[in-house]
Amino acid sequence: MAASASVAPRTAPVRASSADHLQRARVQPQGPEFVFRIEADAAAADAGVLRVHAITIERADGTGDVQRIDGLDTDTPVAPNLPALEFVDMNFDGFADLRIIESRPAGPTLPYRNWLFDPASGRFVASPALDALSAPRFDGAREEVVADWRDGAARYGTDTHAWRDGSLLPLRRKLRTYQRPGVYTETTARWSDASWKEVERHQGQDRP
Repeated sequence: MAASASVAPRTAPVRASSADHLQRARVQPQGPEFVFRIEADAAAADAGVLRVHAITIERADGTGDVQRIDGLDTDTPVAPNLPALEFVDMNFDGFADLRIIESRPAGPTLPYRNWLFDPASGRFVASPALDALSAPRFDGAREEVVADWRDGAARYGTDTHAWRDGSLLPLRRKLRTYQRPGVYTETTARWSDASWKEVERHQGQDRP
């Protein structure tokens, strides 16, 4: 279900604490502190899952507008010492961004909802491009976004993306396809002219 918002890498790690579905965090080490209030069903939380409906964001000092992200419908797994919201610099601009696990699927592909912090407006803006990736990882040194995925029991891939002028663009894909248990073909492709172009292929075998 789509969510709407009304109305980091090269930074030091963001500090966040959680209590009663409330977290505090800074998007920059010396910047203002924000308070994130998570609206969720209490019954689901008792089962180790947060069924989140909305996130309200405001500055801890009470200045500035309050932002509300509503229209959410998540089944976010939670643990006693694991905050529901994560703060990561996902576009390598020096500001921490916001994400939450959308659900815990049966397979290994972990879906997230993601919002990028916009320093001009002081708000978090939804990122459909990141939402489309499975459990993206963020390489601050290379400024690349990496996502592992699986298509069935015998086909595994890793896609690498980079930000260009505010858009997330594919760069490389490594694909491993198993012909039989332990034996696979691995291909490497690069994104060119709006499609994947294979540049390397080899056969391999898993180690015993």
